[in-house]
Amino acid sequence: MLATTRVPGTLKASGLQWGLGLSGQEAVAVDDRSGQVDQLAVVLLVVLVGVAMSVRILKQYERAVMFHLGKVRDGARGLGLIFFAPLINQVHRVSLRIVTMPIQSQGIITRDNVSIDVSAVAYYRVDDPIRSVVAIENVEEAINQIAQTTLRAVVGRHTLDETLSETDTINKNIREILDVHRPARRLGLGASKSERSY
Repeated sequence: MLATTRVPGTLKASGLQWGLGLSGQEAVAVDDRSGQVDQLAVVLLVVLVGVAMSVRILKQYERAVMFHLGKVRDGARGLGLIFFAPLINQVHRVSLRIVTMPIQSQGIITRDNVSIDVSAVAYYRVDDPIRSVVAIENVEEAINQIAQTTLRAVVGRHTLDETLSETDTINKNIREILDVHRPARRLGLGASKSERSY
């Protein structure tokens, strides 16, 4: 409440002077209503921010893995609107699209002891969003490492002549190894294709 004094033609409140001509009680009532409006505006703003933080829109190719107090809840959520409690739940988006990943050039020694540089491109996609979030910290790095070691292992089994002439067979072998590779399956990932170049 403001301390008011009545001065003819003006109203003094806490050192401020208004030329309103209101009595002390009327000025206090106006001040209380404006304080209530300010409080209501702050509450409304907090509610709007809370609603905006608790809604996510997922695209058709995305799934959401929701953690409720640190534990996976209700499986992967599909496309459209999803609602959650912002301070209690965390949402991780996972793309189900095929990802193209270049594999750095690898110095590989073939079976006949010839050193060659091989670069490759791996294509993968997430099959199980929950496992891809829970089982590993960085999916892209894991696929990169698996693809590099598989490339070295498969190309190292062949001679230089076989490596250059049987590229389709080697690509097929790499894909089969990546498809049945246990760590990749445990991560919820699947290899779509691999291509090499020399």
